[in-house]
Amino acid sequence: MNAKYEALSITSQFLGHRTYGQLLRDYFKNTNLPGSVDFHWFMDECKNLQWLLTRPFYRKLPNSWLQQRNLDFQYFRSELISAYITKSLLRRKLSQKSYTVMHLHTQVMAFLALEYMKIIPTVVSIDYTAALKAQEIIDNRFQWTYQPNIVMEQKVFLAASRIISWSELAKKSVVEDYGISADKVIVIPPGVNLNALKYDENSIKKNDDTCNILFIGGDFIRKGGEDLLSVFLENFADVATLHVVTNKPINCHHHRVRIYHNIKAYTPEWKRLYQQADMFVMPTYSEGLPQVFMEAMAAGLPIISTNLPQMQEVVSDSITGFLVPPGNRDQLANKLKTLINHPTLRTEMGMKGKHIAQLKFDAHKNCSQIENIFHELSVV
Repeated sequence: MNAKYEALSITSQFLGHRTYGQLLRDYFKNTNLPGSVDFHWFMDECKNLQWLLTRPFYRKLPNSWLQQRNLDFQYFRSELISAYITKSLLRRKLSQKSYTVMHLHTQVMAFLALEYMKIIPTVVSIDYTAALKAQEIIDNRFQWTYQPNIVMEQKVFLAASRIISWSELAKKSVVEDYGISADKVIVIPPGVNLNALKYDENSIKKNDDTCNILFIGGDFIRKGGEDLLSVFLENFADVATLHVVTNKPINCHHHRVRIYHNIKAYTPEWKRLYQQADMFVMPTYSEGLPQVFMEAMAAGLPIISTNLPQMQEVVSDSITGFLVPPGNRDQLANKLKTLINHPTLRTEMGMKGKHIAQLKFDAHKNCSQIENIFHELSVV
C-alpha cells in the first residue's frame, strides 16, 4: 500500500525550468494516487520591496573580462539571492502546514534550506552542477571562482534524501565531483507532454519551396544562435527560412529570418512553430539537458546540435540528427546542407527521434517516477 504523501514543491521559474515546473503541475493535477503537492515558484509571494532590494545582486558587472572569468562572482551572487528568497517562502509555507516530503528544483533553491531538509525528507532535482560549469570556463586558471557554488551544492547533496538528475552527465558529476553515493541519485529527464505535439500531418500546410529551420533558445549567444544566424545568412537564405525563438534582441532584418519573442511552451504559437518546422537546430556551447531537444524529437524533427556529452544522451549522431563541434561553422553549414537537400533523410531521422522520445521522454511516465519517490519517502 502506497503511503499518502503531502509534498511541498518549490521550483525555479526561469526558461526551461518553468516548463519543467508546469509539466509537474499538470501531472499531479490529474494523478489518481493518494497524495497531493503544493506547488510554488520560488518567487511566489515575494514582496516587491524584497525583489527590488535583491535584484542588484543578479546583475553582471559591465566588464566583460571579469564576466568571462567569473571574477564578478555573478553566478554565486545570483544563486545565493535565489536561495534567500526560497528560504523566505519555505518559512511561510512550513509554518502553515505539515508536509511529509519536500521537492526543490534546482539545488540552488536549497542552499539556505538545510535546516528544513534535516527535518523533512527532501528531493532535489538538478539539470547541471557548478563543477561542470567550472570546467567550461575559458581560462581554467579561474575555475576556483566556482568553489563557493561547489561547497554549497555539496552540502545540499549530502542533506538530500534523493537527487533527481536530468542527465547521466550530471549524475556522474554529483557522484565523482561531490562524493555522493550513486544509489542516492536517479536519472529522470524532464520529458515532454507527447499529447500536446500530436497533430494530423495532412493538416499542416508546408511550403515545398523552402525548408523551415527552427531555433529555440532564450540565451541566444550561449545556445549558438550567432553561429546559426551567420551560417544561414551566408549559405542558405535563398533556399530556407530561419525561425528564431529567443528572449534576446536580435539585430537582423532579413526577410527569410523570422524572430519571435515571448513564446511560451505549450501555447498554440509554440505548437505551430514545431509543426511547420522541417528541422531543429541549436549549436549550443553549454547546456544542462534542454527540453527543446526532447520537444523537437517528439515533434518528429531531425536535430543538429553540438557534440557535448549531454547532447549525446539525447541526439544519436547520424541517426536522429547530426552533432558538430561547438563553434565549428563549417561543419554546421555542411550538416545543414545535407538536411536541406535531402528531405527523405529529414523524415527518416525525425521518425527515429520521435520513437526515442516516446520511449525515454514521456513526461507522464517520468513524472510518475517522481511521484513514486514522494510515496517512498513519506513512509513512516
